[in-house]
Amino acid sequence: GLLLAEQVPAFYPDLADPDMVSALALVHQRFSTNTLPTWPLAQPFRVIAHNGEINTLQGNHYML
Repeated sequence: GLLLAEQVPAFYPDLADPDMVSALALVHQRFSTNTLPTWPLAQPFRVIAHNGEINTLQGNHYML
């Protein structure tokens, strides 16, 4: 779900590891479906996940 900035270290303690250094962070707001995004649908992933659904593929093809 939705985390405040001060809650992130408690949920992801590995971020405090000095060996873990990154210039960016990836956030996933919701599971990719044909629904509108809402915070109750947010899923905190520790790794990148993909369900194989690419809704923008046809739109991108038409833009070329």
